[in-house]
Amino acid sequence: TTCNTGTSIEIKDLFYNLPARKKFLKKEETEWHAIYHMIQALCLAHRACSFTVHNNDHVVLHAPATQSLQERIAQIFDAHLASLMIPCSTTAKDNSFSITGIVSHPTHHRYDRNQIFLFVNNRWIKNHKLGQALIKAYASILPARRYPSAAIFITIDPLLVDINIHPRKEEVQFLHPRLVEDAVEAMVHAALQEKTSQDLGKKAYMPSFSSHMSASRNYQSTAQSNNNATVPSFSSALAQQKTAGSSWNFGAPKEIPPQPHVLNTQVH
Repeated sequence: TTCNTGTSIEIKDLFYNLPARKKFLKKEETEWHAIYHMIQALCLAHRACSFTVHNNDHVVLHAPATQSLQERIAQIFDAHLASLMIPCSTTAKDNSFSITGIVSHPTHHRYDRNQIFLFVNNRWIKNHKLGQALIKAYASILPARRYPSAAIFITIDPLLVDINIHPRKEEVQFLHPRLVEDAVEAMVHAALQEKTSQDLGKKAYMPSFSSHMSASRNYQSTAQSNNNATVPSFSSALAQQKTAGSSWNFGAPKEIPPQPHVLNTQVH
């Protein structure tokens, strides 16, 4: 009989006959976290594909194809987190790049950055400065050392980005990195301002982006001296929302499935 259309990937007894390489593997739990994190990124980047992940003969993820980024968030994380996500988008003035994505509401935060996903031309990448630009948009909104959830997609002319600076193509270098970083920060800041205004049913004050940029660049030193540093007017607006009886769930990270011995992934 024929198999279903799609691609199946099975990993079993990896490096069992190559002890020299096997010794460089970390604990099974650590390796599983890395594998599952990569699968989450693939699910976000390729929403037209259906993903099913089996671990030790158990289905740990089933994500049918969807066009909605918010629905994909619900599939790979949970529906509550999806309900807290805010869509955002922007385009460079010269149309050299565009950015779309989804970021978490200011009432949601995590203890790590594992739910910040960055994509350039639909390739999952790691870029510390881009991640910092996104986090700066939440400066004085989130508590110190707390991080949002986000999926940011940057579409840019391939001539304006170098993808060959890392052996595994995990990192990229932009020709004009500051322009892209500032665009990400401005986009997220504007989305948070608009969402907060909607939640309160009236215009909520947030500082202009130029003022925000000046404040956010001093955020780290300010946070070290005062972990409760805030932009008073915006924090007051959030406090009003909390007092009004809104549900404040700070999105504890979803439990990762158990350690693997056999991983089987099917992509349709």
